[in-house]
Amino acid sequence: EGDELELNIEKYKMVLSESEKKTLLDTNFKPYAMMASIVDTWVKWSQKGGVSVTPPIQSRTYQIISEAQLAFNGAQKIQTTPFPYPLMQVCGMLLHV
Repeated sequence: EGDELELNIEKYKMVLSESEKKTLLDTNFKPYAMMASIVDTWVKWSQKGGVSVTPPIQSRTYQIISEAQLAFNGAQKIQTTPFPYPLMQVCGMLLHV
């Protein structure tokens, strides 16, 4: 399974342009850079006529991408917020009672 994951990552890296790869390697905010790259590619593609959907459906796509970024931000906030050690001890003790 680990090899499959590595192969999939390599497959997606090949889709990125050299400037996008450089941006991803240089930034500390990879999820934001990746989201900007996805939206930018989607906009360029739709301007060239590559997307044949109505504007409401296309705007809904942007909304879903935005909601995904918001969910990521919420998960990141939970991960980085410190949990007080005494509260953790009390919760552990109450679970054993």
